[in-house]
Amino acid sequence: MADKNKSNYNILPDNYSLYKRGLAMQRERYKEANLDNDFDSMVKCLENLKSELKNKAINKGNVNFIIRIENIIDWYKRLPQKYTVRKEDGYFTHYPDDLHIKISKNLNIAYELLIKIMTILDLL
Repeated sequence: MADKNKSNYNILPDNYSLYKRGLAMQRERYKEANLDNDFDSMVKCLENLKSELKNKAINKGNVNFIIRIENIIDWYKRLPQKYTVRKEDGYFTHYPDDLHIKISKNLNIAYELLIKIMTILDLL
C-alpha cells in the first residue's frame, strides 16, 4: 500500500510574526475545542490569549474588556464549587441540564471580546 503524504497548508502569510502566528494558533485551537464542546480547552485558550494581550489592551484603554474576560474565566472555574453538595455518601457535583448552554454562551462572549481587542490592536 502506498503511503499517503500529508501536506501541511500554511494559511498564514510568510510575513506574519511568530507572535501573530501564536495568536492565530490559539484562536484555531479555541474554535476546534468549541466544535467539540471541550470547555476546559476553550478556557485554556482564552487564558493564553488574554495573557498575551492584557498589557497591550490595558495600554490602549480596554481595561473593561480584560476585567470582563477574567470574570468569565473565574465564573467557569468556580462552577464545581457552586454545584457540589454534601450528602451521606460524600460530595456530589450536580450540574443543571442547561449549564452547557450558559458555559458556551459566556465563553464565546469572552472570545468575542478578545477578537475586539485584537482588532483594536491591529493584530488581525
